[in-house]
Amino acid sequence: MKGVLYVFLLVGVVFFTSCEPEPVPVIMEGMAAIYADVKDYSAIASGPAREIGELGKIVNVGNTLYINELYQGIHVIDNSDPVDPIFTHFLTILGNTDFTIQGTTLYADNGVDLIVIDISDIENIDVVDVIEDQYSGIEDPFQYRPPNYRGVFDCVNLDEGFVVGWELRTLTNPACFAN
Repeated sequence: MKGVLYVFLLVGVVFFTSCEPEPVPVIMEGMAAIYADVKDYSAIASGPAREIGELGKIVNVGNTLYINELYQGIHVIDNSDPVDPIFTHFLTILGNTDFTIQGTTLYADNGVDLIVIDISDIENIDVVDVIEDQYSGIEDPFQYRPPNYRGVFDCVNLDEGFVVGWELRTLTNPACFAN
């Protein structure tokens, strides 16, 4: 009697168990977000001039141009001779997309906060105030995508930090697509 019960149990397990194979991961090239902790204000600094990336706002003060590089910071350019501008410094302000200057004070966002910076000595800038949480940041990560890009990308994960750029990587099962 026990033998018959085991046979029925075995037959039931065989016929009612799914044998679906494990899904094969999809691996392809796409864009992945570069994250940073924009709340690390010690990262705000003046450094040497560098190559220009994706540009944003331009502010002209006297013979100096300040040009935003999206999510990275601000290029400082001596424009005394407009035919031959000289890139002098780069102000690293991760998450920055907008700024203004009044006198020797630069007001810049870092994606979430308003940063007040003394630029009277451009080589030794000083964060004099931070007004926290002035900007909403990204509320819906599925609405955030690499600029001027068509194709697959990793969806933004706000738990990893603030997006300060994008780079081409090998992705596994990318869930987002920009068209």
